[in-house]
Amino acid sequence: MQSTIVKTKKQTTPNIMMVRPANFGYNPQTAVSNAFQDNDTSLSKATIKDLAVEEFDEFVAKLRAVGINIIVAQDEDEPKKPDAVFCNNWVSFHTMVR
Repeated sequence: MQSTIVKTKKQTTPNIMMVRPANFGYNPQTAVSNAFQDNDTSLSKATIKDLAVEEFDEFVAKLRAVGINIIVAQDEDEPKKPDAVFCNNWVSFHTMVR
């Protein structure tokens, strides 16, 4: 039996795109399939949102401090997307070669 070694290209990047939340919070539509969501009523929705934005900004600062380039996309206020911080779409940026 002959084996074949296949060389694959590994893609690494010092860049990460993150979405800064505008209305972070509990989303009953996605909570059904997301065990990490908790409808915590001990804090107001505004407080939860403010804490999430603060944590997001601190995380971005820590990543940038170690040389990772963070591209921050700001979520819009409308329509409300409480879980916009959890990107679920692929994004690819390419340099056009002609």
